[in-house]
Amino acid sequence: MRPSYAVLITCYNEKDRIGQVIQDVRSHTEHLLVIDDGSRDGSRAAILATGAPALFHASNQGKGVAIQTGLRALLSMDYDYVVFMDGDGQHDPNDLSTFLAEADKGTEFICGNRMAEVAAMPYKRFFTNRMGSWALSYIVGVRIPDTMVGYRMIATSLLRRFPLISKGFTIETEILMRCFKHQISFANVPVKTIYHQTDDNKYRGFVDSWRIFFFCGGMEAMQHRILKTQQPAALRAESRLTWS
Repeated sequence: MRPSYAVLITCYNEKDRIGQVIQDVRSHTEHLLVIDDGSRDGSRAAILATGAPALFHASNQGKGVAIQTGLRALLSMDYDYVVFMDGDGQHDPNDLSTFLAEADKGTEFICGNRMAEVAAMPYKRFFTNRMGSWALSYIVGVRIPDTMVGYRMIATSLLRRFPLISKGFTIETEILMRCFKHQISFANVPVKTIYHQTDDNKYRGFVDSWRIFFFCGGMEAMQHRILKTQQPAALRAESRLTWS
């Protein structure tokens, strides 16, 4: 029997794309959860119109907090894996079959790799991805061609073994570093990335790259202080989480 999984989709101001992302994911599975991180552009209405299971932050709190909100819900259930996917339409749901083929082998951490086809990748993203991947691969001792990709599939048994403290884009780096503190099975799989004509990616090149490297150096020191004070993300009254 194939392992069970749910797709966790994070969204912030993606009203023109999130509906299509949900529709495309649903062509593969009905087991998905959308976390809207306080969008102000009408994304909430677009999500509600799909009828997809969803939770809504009352204000924008960062991708890391959105992922933590989603994991609190999904890890209370009996899924074998969580697939992480962005709501901006850059991750192709058709690649889910590639992830599942690795999950069938029992691989615990399956990381998407966009770096096999980089012709369409904006240069600033290529540069920050290449440099960041080299540095983080050195830190964890495993070659990972694309450490900054958000498209991943991770066993819930592994995700339950550590806390998360990142609020922003450092969440992907934190998850990676925490996973490799354990003896795990790991694989890179090729994924496509869909680049839109308007480059409105919310990752801010140098600024967010600097925050990632700063986080790498101070993760352990920050953990105790942040876990002691961190509060659950506020949710809108209309937040809902139901599967038919």
